[in-house]
Amino acid sequence: MKKVIVYPHHMRDSTAKRFAEYFGTKRVYPDGNYKYKDNHVILNWGNSYYPSWYIEGSAHSFCNTPRAVGGAIDKFNALLMFNDWDIPAPQVYKWPINNENTFYALLDELLYY
Repeated sequence: MKKVIVYPHHMRDSTAKRFAEYFGTKRVYPDGNYKYKDNHVILNWGNSYYPSWYIEGSAHSFCNTPRAVGGAIDKFNALLMFNDWDIPAPQVYKWPINNENTFYALLDELLYY
């Protein structure tokens, strides 16, 4: 049976703590002494950095890899990717936002989509 291990973006995150408590699992530090086991599934709770215990090319099972989380953190680039992949999302523009009015017009579009 698989066991979920929560890898939060920081240990003070109260939702990650409540999730771990509710499901009777633990949270792990990125630089701690956690040892991955084959039945573990790492639930990445918003951390865009690979932990020190991660071994490149290993069989670690991540739900939301740090790389994927890093892409999602940058909302502008995430929306650009959605547009490129024909996923319904607010239209974003690839030219630089060089004035305050353009910025707020785009922000309104994103907030009220």
